[in-house]
Amino acid sequence: MQLAALATTLRAEYQIHIAAVTTTLQQEHQKALAASTAKLSQDHSIKETVLISEITKLAAQRDGILERAQTKCDLAKSKTAEHDNAVRLRDATRTIQSMGERTQMLQADPDGHALRSLGEASAKDDASLVLHHERINELLGPLAMAESAACSAQLLYKVAIETKEAALRQLQAHLDKHVQRAQLRGGAVHPLQRAVITKDELLAALKSQSP
Repeated sequence: MQLAALATTLRAEYQIHIAAVTTTLQQEHQKALAASTAKLSQDHSIKETVLISEITKLAAQRDGILERAQTKCDLAKSKTAEHDNAVRLRDATRTIQSMGERTQMLQADPDGHALRSLGEASAKDDASLVLHHERINELLGPLAMAESAACSAQLLYKVAIETKEAALRQLQAHLDKHVQRAQLRGGAVHPLQRAVITKDELLAALKSQSP
């Protein structure tokens, strides 16, 4: 009976001891697990921060490289465009000089000999030259009309002057004739002298009215 009671007591103590050890082990395991989890979380956060910083630096370096590459590309394009524009400007200058020389030849050769001598020119240059020549003709037309009008006005002015001078000569001859007759007759000289003075005033007035 005592052995049975002792065995029962031992089993009870063993179970209590096992329960206490199990509880202690579970608590220590939970503490260790919590500490390990916190440590892992902290390490992960630190590593994540470092990785984010490295990624940010790499992204900044990449953007800088791309920007420099784009700048170099834009600079190359700008130089190419500048060169192309310089070539176009040089070609346009040569074309304008050629057109100016041909225009001078055409103006100096109204019979068309120079135009026929330029038959080997390209169709584009010929078309431009024809248009330029037509423009010159358009400008020369009003100029010729203005010169013709000026010549006509000058001619009319000359005719008017000659007409006035002829009238004055006739008046002078008429007055001289009356003066001679009056002197021969010995009278009426004074009125004729007044008429001569009036004639001189008329001549001065006509000359002052001349354009």
